[in-house]
Amino acid sequence: MEYNVRQVNNFISDYPTDAKLQKDKDITVAVLARNPAYAAYADESLLKDKDVAMCAVEKDGRTLRFFDDSLKSDEDVAYAAVKNFRSSFAFTLGKARDSRRIAAEVASAGGDVVAMLDKKFLDDEEIAKVAVGRNPKSIAYFSRRVRALPEIALLALKQDRTVLPSIPDEAFDNDDVFFATIRLTDGKVG
Repeated sequence: MEYNVRQVNNFISDYPTDAKLQKDKDITVAVLARNPAYAAYADESLLKDKDVAMCAVEKDGRTLRFFDDSLKSDEDVAYAAVKNFRSSFAFTLGKARDSRRIAAEVASAGGDVVAMLDKKFLDDEEIAKVAVGRNPKSIAYFSRRVRALPEIALLALKQDRTVLPSIPDEAFDNDDVFFATIRLTDGKVG
């Protein structure tokens, strides 16, 4: 159902305290489209509804926390939330936490959120390339095996040499990695 702006504004002002509005799916979707944080007030039955969840998390991924566990583990809902706000990965459960697609989206943020990924993703070269390509300092979150790979080490070092302490010694067996860490001035190490 379509509502005009005036109607939606009235719904928004009354929504937190009006149980009848909180139980109406069409009104709830209209309210969440404008103010997704109002998912906190939605009726419990609507917090299990995928359409309602998608409406909220596409606007504000942090609203995933209000929805039923079944939706927190739904890959589509969780992906929409993570795509909007990477740190909403903290609210995901079950299959969603195990999703490679969601892990790649989290990795694309680069920063501290990478640390929330499952260990199997922190030992994944492709996930590491995405994260380190975005933020070289995220190399620190990955397994020693992945950090020692020349391709990953070089990707990080070429962007930011201060990641050197995160590179394991065995990575320096590769000449390219070794030379990426030293400075040459007029052919001399300096």
